[in-house]
Amino acid sequence: MTNRLTTVLVAVLLPVAAWAAMPVAEPDTVPLSEAPLMVAGSMQVRIDSLEAPSEEALMAAHMAANATIAGTWKFNGPSVDARGSSFVSRLGKPIAKSKLKKGLKKAYDKLKLKKRWTSFVLTREGRWSITLLGKSIGGSYDYYPTTEQLVLHGMLVKIEGQAYREGDHLHVQFEADKFLSLMRLLGKLIHADVLKSLAKLSNNYHDVKVGFDFKQEK
Repeated sequence: MTNRLTTVLVAVLLPVAAWAAMPVAEPDTVPLSEAPLMVAGSMQVRIDSLEAPSEEALMAAHMAANATIAGTWKFNGPSVDARGSSFVSRLGKPIAKSKLKKGLKKAYDKLKLKKRWTSFVLTREGRWSITLLGKSIGGSYDYYPTTEQLVLHGMLVKIEGQAYREGDHLHVQFEADKFLSLMRLLGKLIHADVLKSLAKLSNNYHDVKVGFDFKQEK
């Protein structure tokens, strides 16, 4: 009986001992950078999606956003957006816009912008420039197509406005204080009396944006 029990134990334990004595193989490892997927619960997340976009990708997206307004534009006249003020509700939007446009046109005529404003350039790379009588000012800009927000950077200032296209026309509009800041950038061409009239005109009404209508040069 003892011999039979010994035989059975040997038959069972010898394979176990042999397995235990075998060298343990190192598990296959994959560098994190080469791992295509990371599983969290039932969600699969691509490791490469967590990497920051390249400069080339950022520039391509930037240029795509700017494509809507990019070009060389010629000053054409005033642009006005009057909304929500008592002035508008009293007279109606068409009459309000017409009245404001006439006031702006008068001020622009005093500045001879039709003749002096040679060009307004917006590049797809995000640069802007205004040329008046052969002299230029400029800087960089950011444009957000979904909100039509335009932000001009340059000459130690940041001016926020709105820009949108209508066919071959580009409308660039600003709140009163931003509009006056831009006009001050034109410096030597702006006379004090004209600045005062522009300030009075634009500050008279709430919820009014004033600016410029440009036509694209072909």
